[in-house]
Amino acid sequence: MQSTFNITLKTNQMKRTNLIVIGSGLVFSALFYDQYPGINFLLFTVLMVTAVLILHPENIRQSSWWGYAVLALVSSLAVVIAGSALSVFATLVS
Repeated sequence: MQSTFNITLKTNQMKRTNLIVIGSGLVFSALFYDQYPGINFLLFTVLMVTAVLILHPENIRQSSWWGYAVLALVSSLAVVIAGSALSVFATLVS
């Protein structure tokens, strides 16, 4: 009985996270439609990192998560500075 409740709780949390990510992506697309990549990638990455921290506060204690977050922010900063196709690809993958 207890394990069913935990699975349901985790599933609901995953659905909420997915909805927030999809909703944020739609807002990003609407705001920055037909714009060149630049600071918009950095803003979106900061938004996603903040959203994950709010939704999953247990990540604060995980050094690996911080490493991934910093790398995502660095790659989005590279889009702002360089604007190359490689930096855009790196940001999308991260």
